[in-house]
Amino acid sequence: MIYLVDPEKNSKQPLFDADRLRREYKKITRKDLPGKGLPFRTVEFVDGDLRVRFQVGRETWLLSLANYALAEDAVEREIEQPKLIRMGTIVGEPPTMEVPAPDGRWFATEKEHNLGLRRPGKETVTMLTTDGREDEAWSVGKQMCSPNGKNLAAFKTDMRQVPRYPIVHWLSPALNVEKVPMTKPGGVLPRQELFVIDVPTKKSTRIDTGPTKDQHLAVVRWLPDNSELLFVRVDRAFKKMELCAANPTTGSSRVLVTETQKTFVQVPLLADYTLPLLANGDGFLWLSERSGWNHIYRYDMKGNLVRQLTEGEYPVVRIVDVDEAGGWVYFTAHGDKRRPYDTHLYRVNLNGEGLAKLTEAEGQHDSASYFGALGVSGSAGVQLSPSKSFFVDSHSSIDRPLSTELRRADGKLLQVLEQANVDELKKLPWKPPEPFVVKAADGKTELHGLIYKPFDFDPAKKYPVLDSIYNGPQTTWVSRTFNGGTGVLPLAFAQLGYVVLVVDGRGTPERGKAFQDVAYGDFGGHEVPDHVAALEQLAAERPYMDRKRVGVLGGSFGGYMTVRAMLTAPDVYQVGVATAPVYEMNDLPAFMELYMDTPSANPKGYEAASCLGLASKLKGKLLIIHGTSDVNAPFAATIKMLSAFAAAGKYVDLIVLPEETHALSGKPTYWLDATRHFFAEHLKP
Repeated sequence: MIYLVDPEKNSKQPLFDADRLRREYKKITRKDLPGKGLPFRTVEFVDGDLRVRFQVGRETWLLSLANYALAEDAVEREIEQPKLIRMGTIVGEPPTMEVPAPDGRWFATEKEHNLGLRRPGKETVTMLTTDGREDEAWSVGKQMCSPNGKNLAAFKTDMRQVPRYPIVHWLSPALNVEKVPMTKPGGVLPRQELFVIDVPTKKSTRIDTGPTKDQHLAVVRWLPDNSELLFVRVDRAFKKMELCAANPTTGSSRVLVTETQKTFVQVPLLADYTLPLLANGDGFLWLSERSGWNHIYRYDMKGNLVRQLTEGEYPVVRIVDVDEAGGWVYFTAHGDKRRPYDTHLYRVNLNGEGLAKLTEAEGQHDSASYFGALGVSGSAGVQLSPSKSFFVDSHSSIDRPLSTELRRADGKLLQVLEQANVDELKKLPWKPPEPFVVKAADGKTELHGLIYKPFDFDPAKKYPVLDSIYNGPQTTWVSRTFNGGTGVLPLAFAQLGYVVLVVDGRGTPERGKAFQDVAYGDFGGHEVPDHVAALEQLAAERPYMDRKRVGVLGGSFGGYMTVRAMLTAPDVYQVGVATAPVYEMNDLPAFMELYMDTPSANPKGYEAASCLGLASKLKGKLLIIHGTSDVNAPFAATIKMLSAFAAAGKYVDLIVLPEETHALSGKPTYWLDATRHFFAEHLKP
């Protein structure tokens, strides 16, 4: 059902008479529509909301809402989308796409290591540059086109000194070897140069990005009047980040904001951040952890701090929207100290006053993560109306399914638009996971997590325990929504007869700078002790948890932690399955410098984080699953670990998946079944 909601009247009614629409369709096509309701999910209003356009299969139809006159849309509606240029080098890196001009007249694209323009519907490319080559190539980037379409911001990257990592394609007839450029910690970084290209004249102007080339650069956005290009530069140690404004004509640049940290600055600006600008050149909003907590700061366009808008011992997650007419900034934050991971919508005025919480129910009112979505977007759990007078709030928690509400901008509830059928849920054997709070290995810091149990759980029985671990420094792992993705696997394993533990230990984000900084320079030093501490506290009060049958599993950073657990806590964990793991930090791409600095600056930290010297401590049963085409966690790392186990006289199980990347997406059933069988064999649920 599709509804039409009028927030001013607080009304909700079906947009379509489904039976009448189906009858009109059959009159014209002499075919019955599939199903019983509407065969489409989205519609487009046309002619001043008098008609709607929708698609059934490949057919596009126009329907008059006044008399239900239905006609096939003869106008070609399909607008060409930007084409894929290339996939990311590592799993998780976004693909590079063509960039459209604001008026849609052309797409900026890449061809033979150079930049060019492609007209919609055409394959011919008009070249803008000609001096690019394989190891010194031009590339398009985010926010590269100025609002007037006259200028393009683009990078030229020197890869000549960047090491190549060999990926052996074992299944190719000629045993092909692909060499992927990848800098490991301490290695040579790609050298980036930022240019602005004048499209009409094809003239390129080099932007002044500072004296050093050993840094990270990212384009943020253009100013609306096309006068300046905003970009960020971050030093190699990730301790200093600067927001800069560049003149596209002269190439000169100026620093607007400088952020420094003793450990590391948050770096979403290098990934996906849209700097919120205020109208009429009144400045911009900036997120910073300078106080120890992520908060919103208002700056003018000269780079002067106007005022701090939010403060306190809680982190802002993201800026959702700005209502300049009303004077409000809407943002999500973890502001409930009792439930520090709950995400609510708040607002504060542009003077830093009138802070108010606008959502009520416990749980998640925004699906964005603290690390990965620090920009302005309305596509997540909360979305403001264009008038900024209302917002839609979709929220859930681990024990409560999704509910969607319509509220006024001040948070007043108007109506519940849709709600999952809780009565039907009660008829199922499903039970929510059990939340818990324990102390970390330091005996002071609170850790939050979940316990998943079989639906037919019997507290009088003994159950083997699985620790589902990740504990990477860039994300949380505990699911906090009703259908959270990281909760699927623990829920499934619980139904096989296990009690499954998931906990976010120290070093993870969303709990403030100090909580995350525990991982800095000491990755691998505290995560397993935190998980062991959690397991011991939980088992002491839950006799159904069998301490003699404990397994651990994880992928990527979780794979590293799994091996680490088997080697540093061999009397706690008897069985482990490590998927796509690494075993020492200098086998990772150079992004690990963000949390570890370089090996030359932190040799003791890198040495302590290595698992190779701990191979002799293995007591239990360990299965390693790894794809040969993994770039994030190179397969060569597993070969080195196997060599260390062999030298120590220790036996492990190994599954090699040819041509699989870090995601292991080609054969998920295979490796998941292998994981299931391995635990069943050795833990006997």
